[in-house]
Amino acid sequence: MKYRWKLMILLLTISVVPIVGLRMFGIHNVHLMADALITQVKKNQVDDQTSRLSGLILETIQDRVAGIEIMSAGFVLFLVLVTAVLALTFSRTVTKPLDALTQAAQKLAEGDFKTRVDIRSKDEFGDMGRIFNSVGPQLEAHYRVRQSLDVANEIQQHLLPETPPQIPGLDIEGTALYSDEIGGDYFDYLCVEEEGQEKLCVAVGDVADHGIPSALLMATARGLLRLRASMPGRLGDIVADVNKAFVKDVEKSGRFMTLFWAQIDRGRKRMDWVSAGHDPAIIYDPTTDSFKNLEGKGMPLGVTADAEYEASACEIEPGQIIFISTDGIRETRNENGDMFGKDRLLGILLQNAKETAHTIKGSILKAVTEFRGNKEQEDDLTLVVIKVTDY
Repeated sequence: MKYRWKLMILLLTISVVPIVGLRMFGIHNVHLMADALITQVKKNQVDDQTSRLSGLILETIQDRVAGIEIMSAGFVLFLVLVTAVLALTFSRTVTKPLDALTQAAQKLAEGDFKTRVDIRSKDEFGDMGRIFNSVGPQLEAHYRVRQSLDVANEIQQHLLPETPPQIPGLDIEGTALYSDEIGGDYFDYLCVEEEGQEKLCVAVGDVADHGIPSALLMATARGLLRLRASMPGRLGDIVADVNKAFVKDVEKSGRFMTLFWAQIDRGRKRMDWVSAGHDPAIIYDPTTDSFKNLEGKGMPLGVTADAEYEASACEIEPGQIIFISTDGIRETRNENGDMFGKDRLLGILLQNAKETAHTIKGSILKAVTEFRGNKEQEDDLTLVVIKVTDY
């Protein structure tokens, strides 16, 4: 049943029931008074003459009572009709703007953001109409932002590697999961050739915060890293040059970016790395069944233009696992506020040490998701797994 008829029935019920009740109460009292008069008249009958007079009086009383019943019934019927007309008119007055709002809302839901309602009353319905008319432009603006974010997300996904490089002796997997549509985490594979030897450069970065501003800076840093990596130079000098250029883009915003840059030389069985304020990467050695943190003392990119970066190095052997990530993994919290932490991460790496890089990546992401439960992802998650295989 539509609201219009519900409202009309409610108004009729509220209006008619008291009228009918009042009429019944009044007719009841009239009957009581009539019965009392009839009883008194009958007591006064003493002879034929008074009997004839009493009969006339009794007939008159009965006629008057019947007249009152008919008149009151007609009056009640008139009031019911008037009330019904007024209730219908009032219900239409109330439901007409509601119908207009319903139809307009339907059009708005279908994507017609130009939809407006013409409610010119100065009451609450007029206020609702004015508020509704302001919703369309706002929804249109949000829709355009949504479309822009979708396009930005698509573009950013294209900035990240779709597949890992196929390099003999290295099993590589990486991924980035953003807490918003787009984010500031970054990873990349850059293959360079020096002295006839192919070297793999792996970059993992994390722009402070997340969202659109971080995504823009992430794209800037990616361009700077790729441009500088295509030129010769020592690893520390490459990162220092990128930092100098990056400072110019962020010095007024106060933002910065952490970076871990690793260069793997398969021929020399060696890995060099530079850390610019980034979480230490982890290398697991199955021979000694031990973990080692690949630390660095460099400052994050964008803090100061004259920052210096020094490369560190270590040997790599078959079976070793190199794990590089952003802090979003170990800082993931569950509904109780507990942090995923480093110990859980090391446990997963240990349990899956004999598996492929793809399996290790999947195991870590699954564990993080299960640990988080129903809590929303608060930060971007990025990781790269490199497993050294037989040369």
